Order: sequence, then C-alpha cells, then structure tokens
Amino acid sequence: EGHIISQSPNYGGFLPGSTIQMVVSRGQEPGEKQYVQNITIPYLKEEGSSAEEAEEDPSEEESSESGKGDKEENASEEDSEPEPQTVEIFIEDKDNDISTAADTFEMTEEREYSIDLTIEEGETASYKVVIDGETEIEDEIPY
Repeated sequence: EGHIISQSPNYGGFLPGSTIQMVVSRGQEPGEKQYVQNITIPYLKEEGSSAEEAEEDPSEEESSESGKGDKEENASEEDSEPEPQTVEIFIEDKDNDISTAADTFEMTEEREYSIDLTIEEGETASYKVVIDGETEIEDEIPY
C-alpha cells in the first residue's frame, strides 16, 4: 500500500516541469476463493405418494372388482410417470443474495447438483435446497 506501481510518461520520457500521472497501490485486495459444493438432491415424492394414497382412503381396498381394476390401472400410470417436484436453490455468497432463488427446476428422480460459491476472506457462504416449499438441505461454508 502506498507504493507507486506505474507512471505516465515513463521515467526518462518527460521534460522538467511536465505533468506526470502516477498510480499508487491501495494494497492487496481482500482474498476470495471459489468453492464448488456437490450435493445429491433426493426425489421425495416417490415414497410419499404411495403412502399418502394408502392413508387417504383405506375403504378403496373393499371396493368391487371393477374398482380394484381401476385402482391398479391408475397405480401403473403413476409408476410410469412420476410426479415432478419443484426444487429451488438459494445461495448466499459474494455474488448472490439468499432471498432470491439462484436456480429453480423440476425433477422426477434423484439428481446430482453443483453449487458454485465465491467466498470472501473472513466471510461465510451458505446455501439451501427447498423442495416443494420445504427446506430439505442447508449448509454453511466458511472461507
């Protein structure tokens, strides 16, 4: 800090009385590091859907044969097309504010995801994963 790091014109390229522009160093900028957090986002609806359906109406088991056939047909349709869950990724670091989602997407199976963080020296970054409105993963990463 305080040292001249450049000047214009260069030394020897000026006459007495001419103006010289100098750049003075402010010192070393605070450090920051790039960090990548790899996470596995779980698919939660697969397990919950069948359990919820069984709890919703246990009398369906006592229905007529035609009713059982309809239920089996509906179950096989659900198995072939899983219900999507909405995922929001929130990040708090040098470049992101956790109050706004950095990424939003839908998924129908477990997924690997990389979160890029820029952490300033002496600071902490954080992230959270919200699935269908519920916070499922949350962590802080120190510098």
